[in-house]
Amino acid sequence: MTSVKGFAIVLAIAFLPQGTLPCAAAVDDSAFQQHTAMITVQRDGMAPNYGVGIILCEQVQSIFILTAWHVLYGPPSCGNEMMSALPPPYRSIDISFFHSVQRFHDPDDTGKAWEKWPPPQSFCPPDLLILVIPAPTLPFPAAPVTFSRANGSESDQSVRSVGFPGGAKPWDVKSGRVFRTSSDLMYLYHDTELAEGFSGGPLFNDEGDVVAVNVKDHVIGSTLGVEDSRFYAGAITTEQVMEAYAERLGSCLKIRGPRASVDEIYLRGLEAEGKEKWQEVERLMKEALMLEPQEGREIQVTSGEQVTYLPHYHRGLSLFNLERWAEALEEWSSSENYQVVKKHKKCYSNLKQLREKCKNRLGKVSK
Repeated sequence: MTSVKGFAIVLAIAFLPQGTLPCAAAVDDSAFQQHTAMITVQRDGMAPNYGVGIILCEQVQSIFILTAWHVLYGPPSCGNEMMSALPPPYRSIDISFFHSVQRFHDPDDTGKAWEKWPPPQSFCPPDLLILVIPAPTLPFPAAPVTFSRANGSESDQSVRSVGFPGGAKPWDVKSGRVFRTSSDLMYLYHDTELAEGFSGGPLFNDEGDVVAVNVKDHVIGSTLGVEDSRFYAGAITTEQVMEAYAERLGSCLKIRGPRASVDEIYLRGLEAEGKEKWQEVERLMKEALMLEPQEGREIQVTSGEQVTYLPHYHRGLSLFNLERWAEALEEWSSSENYQVVKKHKKCYSNLKQLREKCKNRLGKVSK
Protein backbone atom coordinates (compact mmCIF):
# COMPACT_ATOMS: atom_id res chain seq x y z
CA MET A 1 0.00 0.00 0.00
CA THR A 2 1.20 3.48 -0.79
CA SER A 3 0.67 5.66 2.28
CA VAL A 4 -1.04 9.02 1.90
CA LYS A 5 0.14 10.30 5.28
CA GLY A 6 1.81 13.65 4.89
CA PHE A 7 0.41 14.10 1.43
CA ALA A 8 -0.98 17.58 0.90
CA ILE A 9 -4.10 17.34 -1.24
CA VAL A 10 -4.78 20.57 -3.09
CA LEU A 11 -7.19 22.52 -0.90
CA ALA A 12 -9.81 23.44 -3.44
CA ILE A 13 -13.37 22.16 -3.73
CA ALA A 14 -14.45 21.42 -7.29
CA PHE A 15 -17.56 23.45 -8.07
CA LEU A 16 -19.87 22.18 -10.75
CA PRO A 17 -22.55 24.15 -12.60
CA GLN A 18 -26.07 23.88 -11.24
CA GLY A 19 -29.08 22.79 -13.20
CA THR A 20 -30.22 19.63 -14.86
CA LEU A 21 -31.55 18.83 -18.28
CA PRO A 22 -35.32 19.51 -18.49
CA CYS A 23 -35.98 16.21 -20.27
CA ALA A 24 -33.51 13.95 -18.47
CA ALA A 25 -34.09 10.21 -18.73
CA ALA A 26 -35.17 8.23 -15.69
CA VAL A 27 -32.24 7.08 -13.57
CA ASP A 28 -32.03 3.36 -12.71
CA ASP A 29 -30.79 2.00 -9.40
CA SER A 30 -27.29 1.25 -10.67
CA ALA A 31 -26.67 4.96 -11.10
CA PHE A 32 -26.87 5.23 -7.30
CA GLN A 33 -25.36 1.87 -6.38
CA GLN A 34 -22.09 2.47 -8.23
CA HIS A 35 -21.25 5.33 -5.85
CA THR A 36 -21.27 3.07 -2.78
CA ALA A 37 -19.26 0.34 -1.10
CA MET A 38 -20.47 -2.48 1.15
CA ILE A 39 -18.72 -2.55 4.54
CA THR A 40 -18.74 -5.74 6.62
CA VAL A 41 -17.37 -5.50 10.17
CA GLN A 42 -16.66 -8.71 12.07
CA ARG A 43 -15.98 -8.92 15.82
CA ASP A 44 -15.22 -12.05 17.82
CA GLY A 45 -18.33 -13.80 19.08
CA MET A 46 -20.71 -11.44 17.30
CA ALA A 47 -22.73 -11.50 14.09
CA PRO A 48 -21.34 -9.35 11.24
CA ASN A 49 -22.27 -5.69 11.24
CA TYR A 50 -23.04 -4.09 7.86
CA GLY A 51 -22.76 -0.50 6.72
CA VAL A 52 -22.27 1.64 3.64
CA GLY A 53 -19.35 3.65 2.33
CA ILE A 54 -19.65 6.62 -0.04
CA ILE A 55 -16.92 6.75 -2.68
CA LEU A 56 -15.40 10.24 -2.69
CA CYS A 57 -12.47 9.91 -5.09
CA GLU A 58 -9.36 7.99 -6.09
CA GLN A 59 -6.11 9.88 -5.48
CA VAL A 60 -2.51 9.03 -4.66
CA GLN A 61 -3.13 5.32 -5.43
CA SER A 62 -5.79 5.28 -2.71
CA ILE A 63 -9.60 5.34 -2.56
CA PHE A 64 -11.24 7.75 -0.13
CA ILE A 65 -14.51 6.50 1.38
CA LEU A 66 -16.90 8.32 3.72
CA THR A 67 -18.99 6.33 6.21
CA ALA A 68 -20.47 6.66 9.70
CA TRP A 69 -18.21 6.45 12.75
CA HIS A 70 -20.58 4.02 14.46
CA VAL A 71 -20.32 1.44 11.66
CA LEU A 72 -16.81 0.63 12.91
CA TYR A 73 -16.69 1.93 16.46
CA GLY A 74 -20.21 2.22 17.85
CA PRO A 75 -22.24 5.36 18.59
CA PRO A 76 -20.13 8.48 19.24
CA SER A 77 -20.64 10.30 22.52
CA CYS A 78 -20.18 13.91 23.51
CA GLY A 79 -17.03 14.76 25.39
CA ASN A 80 -13.43 15.54 24.56
CA GLU A 81 -12.45 11.96 25.32
CA MET A 82 -14.46 10.56 22.38
CA MET A 83 -11.54 9.97 20.03
CA SER A 84 -8.91 9.23 22.69
CA ALA A 85 -10.03 5.67 23.46
CA LEU A 86 -11.47 3.51 20.69
CA PRO A 87 -13.73 0.53 21.42
CA PRO A 88 -12.20 -2.99 21.37
CA PRO A 89 -10.63 -3.75 17.99
CA TYR A 90 -12.71 -5.55 15.43
CA ARG A 91 -11.40 -8.77 13.96
CA SER A 92 -11.66 -7.63 10.36
CA ILE A 93 -13.32 -5.28 7.88
CA ASP A 94 -14.19 -6.16 4.30
CA ILE A 95 -15.18 -3.67 1.60
CA SER A 96 -16.82 -4.60 -1.71
CA PHE A 97 -17.70 -2.41 -4.67
CA PHE A 98 -20.73 -2.69 -6.93
CA HIS A 99 -18.97 -3.38 -10.25
CA SER A 100 -15.73 -4.87 -8.95
CA VAL A 101 -14.74 -8.50 -8.32
CA GLN A 102 -12.11 -7.35 -5.85
CA ARG A 103 -12.75 -7.43 -2.11
CA PHE A 104 -10.64 -5.36 0.28
CA HIS A 105 -9.72 -6.80 3.65
CA ASP A 106 -8.40 -4.98 6.73
CA PRO A 107 -7.33 -7.71 9.18
CA ASP A 108 -7.42 -5.66 12.37
CA ASP A 109 -7.65 -2.17 13.82
CA THR A 110 -3.93 -1.57 14.21
CA GLY A 111 -4.13 1.41 11.85
CA LYS A 112 -1.41 -0.09 9.65
CA ALA A 113 -3.55 -1.59 6.89
CA TRP A 114 -5.88 1.35 6.23
CA GLU A 115 -5.90 4.96 7.33
CA LYS A 116 -8.93 6.19 9.26
CA TRP A 117 -9.72 9.89 9.62
CA PRO A 118 -12.15 10.79 12.40
CA PRO A 119 -13.79 14.22 12.27
CA PRO A 120 -11.85 17.07 13.92
CA GLN A 121 -11.93 17.07 17.72
CA SER A 122 -14.93 18.85 19.21
CA PHE A 123 -17.19 18.33 22.19
CA CYS A 124 -19.82 16.55 20.08
CA PRO A 125 -18.18 15.48 16.80
CA PRO A 126 -20.44 14.31 13.96
CA ASP A 127 -20.94 10.59 13.33
CA LEU A 128 -18.56 10.51 10.36
CA LEU A 129 -15.36 8.69 9.39
CA ILE A 130 -13.08 8.65 6.33
CA LEU A 131 -11.43 5.38 5.27
CA VAL A 132 -8.38 5.53 3.01
CA ILE A 133 -7.68 2.18 1.34
CA PRO A 134 -5.24 1.11 -1.40
CA ALA A 135 -6.56 1.50 -4.91
CA PRO A 136 -7.41 -1.78 -6.69
CA THR A 137 -4.96 -3.37 -9.06
CA LEU A 138 -7.75 -3.73 -11.63
CA PRO A 139 -9.31 -0.65 -13.25
CA PHE A 140 -11.51 0.98 -10.63
CA PRO A 141 -15.10 1.03 -11.97
CA ALA A 142 -16.90 2.89 -9.16
CA ALA A 143 -17.91 6.50 -9.71
CA PRO A 144 -17.09 9.18 -7.13
CA VAL A 145 -20.08 11.19 -5.91
CA THR A 146 -20.96 14.86 -6.07
CA PHE A 147 -22.51 16.48 -3.00
CA SER A 148 -25.24 19.10 -2.99
CA ARG A 149 -26.01 21.33 -0.02
CA ALA A 150 -28.96 20.12 2.07
CA ASN A 151 -30.31 23.61 2.71
CA GLY A 152 -31.47 23.51 -0.90
CA SER A 153 -33.52 20.36 -0.20
CA GLU A 154 -37.20 21.18 -0.10
CA SER A 155 -39.77 19.37 2.03
CA ASP A 156 -41.45 16.53 0.15
CA GLN A 157 -38.52 16.28 -2.30
CA SER A 158 -37.97 12.66 -3.34
CA VAL A 159 -34.77 10.97 -2.16
CA ARG A 160 -33.13 7.53 -2.41
CA SER A 161 -30.89 5.56 -0.06
CA VAL A 162 -28.58 2.61 -0.76
CA GLY A 163 -27.86 -0.02 1.88
CA PHE A 164 -27.27 -3.64 2.80
CA PRO A 165 -30.02 -4.74 5.24
CA GLY A 166 -28.56 -7.63 7.21
CA GLY A 167 -26.20 -8.30 4.34
CA ALA A 168 -29.00 -10.36 2.78
CA LYS A 169 -29.95 -7.88 0.06
CA PRO A 170 -26.82 -6.12 -1.17
CA TRP A 171 -27.18 -2.71 -2.78
CA ASP A 172 -30.84 -2.36 -1.85
CA VAL A 173 -32.30 1.00 -2.97
CA LYS A 174 -35.16 2.52 -0.98
CA SER A 175 -37.12 5.66 -1.83
CA GLY A 176 -38.67 8.30 0.39
CA ARG A 177 -39.28 12.01 0.76
CA VAL A 178 -37.64 14.81 2.68
CA PHE A 179 -39.53 15.80 5.81
CA ARG A 180 -37.42 18.72 7.02
CA THR A 181 -33.89 19.94 7.66
CA SER A 182 -32.98 20.88 11.23
CA SER A 183 -32.60 24.60 11.88
CA ASP A 184 -28.87 24.19 12.59
CA LEU A 185 -28.39 22.30 9.28
CA MET A 186 -27.03 19.31 11.23
CA TYR A 187 -29.61 16.74 10.12
CA LEU A 188 -31.94 16.17 7.20
CA TYR A 189 -34.95 14.03 8.17
CA HIS A 190 -36.77 11.84 5.64
CA ASP A 191 -39.45 9.15 5.68
CA THR A 192 -37.48 6.38 3.96
CA GLU A 193 -37.90 3.07 5.82
CA LEU A 194 -34.31 2.26 6.65
CA ALA A 195 -32.88 -0.56 8.73
CA GLU A 196 -29.51 -1.72 10.01
CA GLY A 197 -27.16 -1.86 7.06
CA PHE A 198 -27.95 1.61 5.67
CA SER A 199 -25.73 3.48 8.14
CA GLY A 200 -23.05 5.63 6.55
CA GLY A 201 -24.79 5.50 3.18
CA PRO A 202 -25.74 8.34 0.86
CA LEU A 203 -29.08 10.10 0.64
CA PHE A 204 -29.45 11.00 -3.05
CA ASN A 205 -31.69 13.60 -4.64
CA ASP A 206 -33.27 13.08 -8.06
CA GLU A 207 -30.20 14.55 -9.79
CA GLY A 208 -27.98 11.86 -8.27
CA ASP A 209 -26.21 14.22 -5.86
CA VAL A 210 -25.68 13.32 -2.20
CA VAL A 211 -27.49 15.73 0.12
CA ALA A 212 -26.81 13.89 3.40
CA VAL A 213 -25.27 10.79 5.04
CA ASN A 214 -27.66 8.35 6.75
CA VAL A 215 -26.81 7.77 10.43
CA LYS A 216 -30.17 7.27 12.21
CA ASP A 217 -33.02 4.97 11.24
CA HIS A 218 -35.63 5.48 13.99
CA VAL A 219 -36.31 9.10 14.93
CA ILE A 220 -39.83 9.34 16.35
CA GLY A 221 -41.96 12.03 14.79
CA SER A 222 -43.04 13.58 18.08
CA THR A 223 -39.47 14.72 18.71
CA LEU A 224 -39.61 16.63 15.42
CA GLY A 225 -42.89 18.38 16.12
CA VAL A 226 -45.08 15.88 14.25
CA GLU A 227 -48.34 14.88 15.88
CA ASP A 228 -48.12 11.19 15.10
CA SER A 229 -45.99 8.21 16.04
CA ARG A 230 -44.29 7.68 12.69
CA PHE A 231 -40.55 7.23 12.55
CA TYR A 232 -38.16 9.20 10.36
CA ALA A 233 -34.56 8.59 9.30
CA GLY A 234 -31.91 11.14 10.16
CA ALA A 235 -28.96 11.98 7.92
CA ILE A 236 -25.98 14.28 8.52
CA THR A 237 -26.11 17.11 5.99
CA THR A 238 -23.57 18.03 3.36
CA GLU A 239 -22.91 21.21 5.35
CA GLN A 240 -21.58 19.12 8.26
CA VAL A 241 -19.49 16.94 5.95
CA MET A 242 -17.97 20.08 4.48
CA GLU A 243 -17.23 21.57 7.90
CA ALA A 244 -15.55 18.36 9.07
CA TYR A 245 -13.54 17.46 5.97
CA ALA A 246 -13.56 20.14 3.25
CA GLU A 247 -10.11 21.52 4.02
CA ARG A 248 -8.47 18.12 4.49
CA LEU A 249 -10.05 16.48 1.44
CA GLY A 250 -9.77 19.45 -0.91
CA SER A 251 -10.67 18.55 -4.49
CA CYS A 252 -11.57 15.00 -3.40
CA LEU A 253 -14.83 16.40 -1.98
CA LYS A 254 -16.89 17.62 -4.93
CA ILE A 255 -19.65 20.11 -4.12
CA ARG A 256 -22.25 21.25 -6.62
CA GLY A 257 -22.82 24.96 -6.25
CA PRO A 258 -22.36 28.24 -8.13
CA ARG A 259 -19.11 30.16 -7.68
CA ALA A 260 -21.19 33.36 -7.55
CA SER A 261 -22.71 32.27 -4.24
CA VAL A 262 -19.25 32.09 -2.64
CA ASP A 263 -18.40 35.57 -3.89
CA GLU A 264 -21.66 36.96 -2.57
CA ILE A 265 -21.16 35.45 0.89
CA TYR A 266 -17.57 36.70 1.06
CA LEU A 267 -18.48 40.25 -0.01
CA ARG A 268 -21.30 40.34 2.54
CA GLY A 269 -18.71 39.36 5.14
CA LEU A 270 -16.46 42.23 4.11
CA GLU A 271 -19.41 44.61 4.32
CA ALA A 272 -20.20 43.38 7.84
CA GLU A 273 -16.53 43.82 8.77
CA GLY A 274 -16.70 47.45 7.70
CA LYS A 275 -19.58 47.89 10.16
CA GLU A 276 -17.68 45.94 12.86
CA LYS A 277 -20.44 43.33 13.11
CA TRP A 278 -18.00 40.65 14.18
CA GLN A 279 -20.40 37.79 14.84
CA GLU A 280 -21.86 38.23 11.37
CA VAL A 281 -18.37 38.38 9.87
CA GLU A 282 -17.41 35.14 11.63
CA ARG A 283 -20.55 33.37 10.42
CA LEU A 284 -20.24 34.52 6.79
CA MET A 285 -16.51 33.80 6.49
CA LYS A 286 -17.05 30.35 7.98
CA GLU A 287 -19.79 29.71 5.41
CA ALA A 288 -17.50 30.87 2.59
CA LEU A 289 -14.74 28.57 3.85
CA MET A 290 -17.09 25.59 3.87
CA LEU A 291 -17.68 26.19 0.16
CA GLU A 292 -14.16 27.20 -0.85
CA PRO A 293 -11.30 26.88 1.65
CA GLN A 294 -8.44 27.90 -0.64
CA GLU A 295 -7.40 31.55 -0.54
CA GLY A 296 -5.91 33.67 -3.28
CA ARG A 297 -8.20 34.26 -6.24
CA GLU A 298 -9.47 37.70 -7.21
CA ILE A 299 -13.16 38.61 -6.97
CA GLN A 300 -14.59 41.24 -9.31
CA VAL A 301 -16.46 43.88 -7.29
CA THR A 302 -17.05 46.67 -9.77
CA SER A 303 -15.68 47.56 -13.16
CA GLY A 304 -11.94 47.68 -12.73
CA GLU A 305 -12.01 46.87 -8.99
CA GLN A 306 -11.12 43.53 -7.41
CA VAL A 307 -10.63 42.14 -3.93
CA THR A 308 -8.56 39.10 -2.97
CA TYR A 309 -10.35 36.12 -1.46
CA LEU A 310 -8.87 35.86 2.08
CA PRO A 311 -11.58 34.24 4.24
CA HIS A 312 -9.14 32.70 6.76
CA TYR A 313 -7.58 36.10 7.43
CA HIS A 314 -10.90 37.90 7.85
CA ARG A 315 -12.43 35.14 9.99
CA GLY A 316 -9.33 35.36 12.19
CA LEU A 317 -9.92 39.10 12.51
CA SER A 318 -13.52 38.53 13.61
CA LEU A 319 -12.46 35.85 16.11
CA PHE A 320 -9.87 38.24 17.57
CA ASN A 321 -12.56 40.85 18.13
CA LEU A 322 -14.80 38.19 19.67
CA GLU A 323 -11.95 37.37 22.09
CA ARG A 324 -11.60 33.82 20.74
CA TRP A 325 -7.82 34.07 20.68
CA ALA A 326 -6.82 30.45 19.99
CA GLU A 327 -9.26 30.11 17.07
CA ALA A 328 -8.00 33.38 15.59
CA LEU A 329 -4.44 32.05 15.64
CA GLU A 330 -5.53 28.87 13.85
CA GLU A 331 -7.24 30.86 11.07
CA TRP A 332 -4.23 33.12 10.56
CA SER A 333 -1.95 30.10 10.43
CA SER A 334 -4.17 28.65 7.68
CA SER A 335 -4.07 31.95 5.83
CA GLU A 336 -0.27 32.07 6.00
CA ASN A 337 -0.07 28.56 4.61
CA TYR A 338 -1.61 29.82 1.36
CA GLN A 339 1.09 32.56 1.19
CA VAL A 340 -1.25 35.04 -0.52
CA VAL A 341 -1.90 37.19 2.56
CA LYS A 342 1.85 37.90 2.76
CA LYS A 343 1.58 39.78 -0.54
CA HIS A 344 -0.91 42.23 1.00
CA LYS A 345 1.37 44.34 3.19
CA LYS A 346 -1.36 46.08 5.18
CA CYS A 347 -3.26 42.87 5.93
CA TYR A 348 -0.13 40.90 6.79
CA SER A 349 1.24 43.64 9.03
CA ASN A 350 -2.10 43.71 10.84
CA LEU A 351 -2.08 39.90 11.12
CA LYS A 352 1.37 39.87 12.75
CA GLN A 353 0.51 42.61 15.22
CA LEU A 354 -2.78 41.00 16.26
CA ARG A 355 -1.15 37.58 16.48
CA GLU A 356 1.27 38.88 19.12
CA LYS A 357 -1.64 40.36 21.05
CA CYS A 358 -3.43 37.01 20.90
CA LYS A 359 -0.39 35.20 22.26
CA ASN A 360 0.01 37.73 25.07
CA ARG A 361 -3.63 37.45 26.06
CA LEU A 362 -3.55 33.66 25.93
CA GLY A 363 -0.45 33.75 28.12
CA LYS A 364 -2.20 35.90 30.72
CA VAL A 365 -5.22 33.58 30.73
CA SER A 366 -3.04 30.50 31.31
CA LYS A 367 -1.26 32.04 34.30
